[in-house]
Amino acid sequence: EMHAARLIGMDWEESRALLGEVYDHLYARENTMEHVWHKGDLVIWDNLTFQHARGPLASVGRRVLQRVVVGVEGRRL
Repeated sequence: EMHAARLIGMDWEESRALLGEVYDHLYARENTMEHVWHKGDLVIWDNLTFQHARGPLASVGRRVLQRVVVGVEGRRL
């Protein structure tokens, strides 16, 4: 699934083709990591540098998602 519709400054077809190549590379098996969840697991990542997604989840019980933002007063890093 593409998260961007087009690239500004490029025509529609050219933009979609380039985005397709980017996403093909991004989600290629050799560029991905899959975590197998177990009760009590904690996973932390940096949203600015890490593209993340998830596929279907097997039921492992209740999930708790927590967002933490770290920054400098008046400015996010």
